[in-house]
Amino acid sequence: MENRGPLIQLLGTRRKAVVTEELEREHEEMGASHPQKKLVSDTIAELKSKDSAICFPLIAQDHLIGVFHLGEKKSGDMYTDEDINLISSICHQMTIAIENQRLQEEALVAQQQVMRADKMITAGTIAASYAHDMRNPLAAVKGLAQALSLSDDPDPETIEKIKKLVPEQIDKLEQMINHILGFVRSQPMKNDIVDLCGIVEEVVQLLAIQANKSDVTVACNFQKEAIFVLGQSDLLSQAFTNMALNAIQAMPGGGKLTFSVSQESEQVRVRITDTGIGIPQESLSRIFTPFFTTKETGVGLGLSIVQRIVNEHGGHLRVHSEVGKGTTFEVEMEVLNAPRIFL
Repeated sequence: MENRGPLIQLLGTRRKAVVTEELEREHEEMGASHPQKKLVSDTIAELKSKDSAICFPLIAQDHLIGVFHLGEKKSGDMYTDEDINLISSICHQMTIAIENQRLQEEALVAQQQVMRADKMITAGTIAASYAHDMRNPLAAVKGLAQALSLSDDPDPETIEKIKKLVPEQIDKLEQMINHILGFVRSQPMKNDIVDLCGIVEEVVQLLAIQANKSDVTVACNFQKEAIFVLGQSDLLSQAFTNMALNAIQAMPGGGKLTFSVSQESEQVRVRITDTGIGIPQESLSRIFTPFFTTKETGVGLGLSIVQRIVNEHGGHLRVHSEVGKGTTFEVEMEVLNAPRIFL
């Protein structure tokens, strides 16, 4: 504990319950030169300022993490040894609960850091696929600017051409940048009503260049009407993007990537199917295990994060694969506005 007052110092040394009245008697019996006389005196003053008749240290992993105070009994009686033993046992359970909560919070922070790191790695892959295409509009704008600078009196047709082409090329650049920023931008963890079809469409647009460069044809098979679910759009986008990138990387010689969204009663299913190399049966049960990877440069976190995101949204993640034919990842979630039937 950061507070290093006299009470904390004394409890840190004695590591057991301190009864104010007993501490007063102990102080009276101490000689003037006793090394702890001032510490005990200051501790008594602190206990009385808190109206504390007895206090218990909360100790976890050999560290004092808190103090539990009790005032005097309504009867005015002293706390018995039986009382102290019972309350000490309760304090021990309190300490375990507090420490478990602390560990859970630390684990949650660590998970969020891993997810953010994974998102940045994925964003880097996407940004790299955009890099070459960004040069094209930049080169066009540069060429027009150079043509304009070489002419002392540009003709109206050239000026009109520049007026038309420059905004178009800048819009292309802005759209590419917005795609990347939209994927990377973090949002506070929250549940909103989101359109799952819209999220999948955005992922398709985001990965269009990467797929084209990999000679992968992208097909979409879903309705244009919105299908609403309860969730966080940036996390769902991260999950679908990770699965789709895995699919593209599983087709080193090109192939077909199919996005399918279908609603069946109260459930909606998103399927991402590739015609790639497939996953061996012995690896299939391990692909969601953190740090398991079959890639030479992979770290093995992408699919474990996908599974965590799907679980946090109350969904189910399944995978079907056949070596040499391809793989399908299927995410199933509950439709928010699905009618409920009571029998």
